[in-house]
Amino acid sequence: MIHQYELKADDIRRYTLQVMMKHFRIEADGYCCKTDMIFDLLMKASAECSSLEAVCADLEEVADSNTVREYVNKFLPVDELSEQEGEANQALAECIPVKMARTGIEIAVDFHDEPFYGKLEATRAVTCSGQAKKGTTHFVRIATAYVIWRQVRLTLAVHYVLRIRCAQDPAQASEEP
Repeated sequence: MIHQYELKADDIRRYTLQVMMKHFRIEADGYCCKTDMIFDLLMKASAECSSLEAVCADLEEVADSNTVREYVNKFLPVDELSEQEGEANQALAECIPVKMARTGIEIAVDFHDEPFYGKLEATRAVTCSGQAKKGTTHFVRIATAYVIWRQVRLTLAVHYVLRIRCAQDPAQASEEP
């Protein structure tokens, strides 16, 4: 069967960029660092399960990773995590296929621990402690709710699990107060 429509990588990139720019408040208009560049770097790091540092080092003619990180930190401050979570969930909700059933579906929840190496107390306050791995015992813990629809995992929502709600074992994390 030949499909009538063919989806190309650039189509996905453009759509993702459009959704990100609509829902996330990152702006840059420097002489070498623009908003599109930041979102492209974040998408590449995400798609490759890599870091901003590694992506910037791999590419020519992009801003230095420290410059990009400054913009990201400026527009995504730690004290606004709940707002950022809401923006991410709005972006995810916008991308849920219209044809997907809304009732009677099985939803799974996963915990993801991303290693945290920072030293600032303000950022360390949003981490969880856990068994040492990848050279640290501090992690940014994120819970995701997802469904499998047409053999594809679709993330429906994300939630930051903060230190006050963390337990040593993610399965024991308590509910919001």
